[in-house]
Amino acid sequence: MQASGNDAIVYYSPEVFKDTGIHDRRQQFGVTIVMGIVKTCVVFISAFYLDHFGRRPLLMLGTIGKAISSAGLGVGSNYLEQSYEKPVWAIALCIVAVCADFSFFSIGLGPITWVYSSEIFPMRLRGQGIMAAAAVFVYFFLPETKGKSLEEIETIFDS
Repeated sequence: MQASGNDAIVYYSPEVFKDTGIHDRRQQFGVTIVMGIVKTCVVFISAFYLDHFGRRPLLMLGTIGKAISSAGLGVGSNYLEQSYEKPVWAIALCIVAVCADFSFFSIGLGPITWVYSSEIFPMRLRGQGIMAAAAVFVYFFLPETKGKSLEEIETIFDS
């Protein structure tokens, strides 16, 4: 769930919207509110249909949809960055891709990861097993990021 890039999309979506021509702070705020409403509605849809369709189909829908929408956002953003002109198709692709990305995350990985992981871990080991694995992961894979810029952190993880 965390490795899906959803936090980056959420964090940088105002920049994406700015690059598509939405420069007014009020408009950016409005778009952010609309995105939050859409995300909330899709989470409710997922919750209502979770037991009807099952976990795997909704996870598959969410992950495949998120992969496609992330690729679309990458293509549109890259084109807008490289191009002097801002073609309408690239702007529309970016906006639709961000909306789709939020929606697919919210129908699959967002809510279902928590349900699925709690269901599949053995009852007798839930508390100890999860925390032991987390301690090992933190020790070996998570460097200190205190006082570092996002660019410095990216460099650490790139190496």
